[in-house]
Amino acid sequence: MQKLPDYLGVVALGIKMGVILPGSDLVSMVYDSLQQVDRDGLLDDGDVICVTESVVARSQGNIVSVKDIA
Repeated sequence: MQKLPDYLGVVALGIKMGVILPGSDLVSMVYDSLQQVDRDGLLDDGDVICVTESVVARSQGNIVSVKDIA
């Protein structure tokens, strides 16, 4: 990836992965997405990859609706 100008700090980019459903193989989905990012030259040594808790919860089926808590 291009070197960012010195006046920029931390930059966070989201990766589109499609819909995460209960039972989704999240590890494979993340791996496949990161392979594409790497092929496009956007992944560098030292980059930090984060997965949000909500995505993990969705793949595990840990979903609560408003109806469940009301």
